[in-house]
Amino acid sequence: MNSLALETRLHTYSFANRLPRDQKIIDALNQKPRILERKGVLARVGERIKQFIETFVDGMGVCKLVYQRYLQ
Repeated sequence: MNSLALETRLHTYSFANRLPRDQKIIDALNQKPRILERKGVLARVGERIKQFIETFVDGMGVCKLVYQRYLQ
């Protein structure tokens, strides 16, 4: 994934508490999946975004403050 695009997607999820739209996730990928692969890829990427936020933002109070300050 493009690191800047990934940061934007993480911010969207943490701020709005919802995953970015499917096309936004696809646009952030370095290698676009074929049409038949998209459903599986979107499910995996969406789950990884959720896990990252739960682990490094919601799960760690200090890290959450640092993350919020970093995004400002």
